[in-house]
Amino acid sequence: MSRRGFTLIELLVVIAIIAILAAILFPVFARAREKARQSSCSSNAKQLALGHLMYVQDYDEMFSGRGKTGGVVPDRSWMKLIEPYIKNTQIFICPSDSGPHAWRDGTSSYGINCRAIGADSPCYRLADLTKPAETALLQDHDNACAKAGATCACGCGGVPSLQTRIATGCRHNEGANVAFCDGHVKWLKGDQLNPVLNGGQNPIYNR
Repeated sequence: MSRRGFTLIELLVVIAIIAILAAILFPVFARAREKARQSSCSSNAKQLALGHLMYVQDYDEMFSGRGKTGGVVPDRSWMKLIEPYIKNTQIFICPSDSGPHAWRDGTSSYGINCRAIGADSPCYRLADLTKPAETALLQDHDNACAKAGATCACGCGGVPSLQTRIATGCRHNEGANVAFCDGHVKWLKGDQLNPVLNGGQNPIYNR
């Protein structure tokens, strides 16, 4: 009794179907994986925001600002100031950020919006914020200047620094997580980040 095997054409058709399915499903799986990282990052940002608010309550409602990193007073960076309220320095690093980091030197995956809460002493008080739920506190970003050896720990920066940080900080499905001064966290699309961090004519930045 003879057995009939697959022909070459049939095998090629099966391979082509598998390749098509893979091409369709791989991007879906990648986005789902990134969505999970985005959720983990959101949790990090939430804890950092709550750490800031605990710091604020302990220091007469005064924000830490970005502090100083490197150079003269390395222990005054915002990351160092809120470390006692965090206990886990891993949350300073976004799971989607594969760049090198040394959080004590200002290369966290997250940056303070010093345009809203103040850069260095004296900083703003919580009572100075007329709309804390609409005021960005910190956000995903690429701290390019700190990686280059500068002493900046903020996440707003100037132009073109701001544009660079926004472009490289949109790690989560073309957007980034932003923690606001009331403690809540929201994912924003990349084109929404510029006005949020830059202030001016947008409603989210409103002291």
